[in-house]
Amino acid sequence: VLKILGWKRPGKIGRCRHLPFYKERSSDRSFCLSEINSVSEERTKIKKTVCVLLFMGVVISLFAGCSFFAAKNGDAKEFSSDGLTLTLTDKFSKAEIEGYTVCYDSFDVAVFALKESFADYPQLEGLTLDEYKEYVLEANASKAPKEDTSIKDLTVLRFEYYIADKKANYTYFVTLYQASDSFWLVQFACKSSEYDEYEPYFIDWAKTVRV
Repeated sequence: VLKILGWKRPGKIGRCRHLPFYKERSSDRSFCLSEINSVSEERTKIKKTVCVLLFMGVVISLFAGCSFFAAKNGDAKEFSSDGLTLTLTDKFSKAEIEGYTVCYDSFDVAVFALKESFADYPQLEGLTLDEYKEYVLEANASKAPKEDTSIKDLTVLRFEYYIADKKANYTYFVTLYQASDSFWLVQFACKSSEYDEYEPYFIDWAKTVRV
C-alpha cells in the first residue's frame, strides 16, 4: 500500500495528512538460465534461445497486464454514495479511508472525496464557491497548491507531493463543488510521471460529479 498525501477534515478545514493509495502489484518473477544442462554446444544454444524468448514473452505480458489494470482503460461506470455521484471506470472500486466521506481506488489512480457540511462547519454557510476555495488554499498553504483557471466549468487546484520511500512524485487534481447543505472537495491522484496522460481523464471525470 502506497502512502501519499491527502487533504483531511478535522479541526480546521482542508488539513493534510498521509493516506493509503492503491495496492501494489508484485512483478517479482525470476528465471534461471544457468541450470540448463546441455549434451552438446548446439543444444545449449537452442535452449538458451528458448529461455530468452520465454523471458521476453513474460516481460511483454507484464507490461500488457499493467495496461489492462490502468484506470483509464475500463468501461464507464457510475458510482453514487453519501450524496456524491460521479462517473469513473469499472477499474475502480469503493474504498474506506478514515477522514474522507467516500473514496475510490484503482491500480494507478485514487479518488478522495470530502464533504464539508454546514452542520459541521457553520462558518461555511453563506460562502460562495470562490470564498470556500480561499479557505482551502489558506489551510494548505504549506503544500503550495496552485489554482488552475484554464478549465471551463470547474474550480480546480493542483499540487504535487514527493514520497521519499517510493522515490516518486504524486500529483493531485483537486476540484471543489457547492451543494445546498455543504461543500465538496474531490481529489484525483496519480504518479506525477503519469499526470499528463491522466489529466484529460481527470477533467472528464470531474465534470460528471453531482452533489
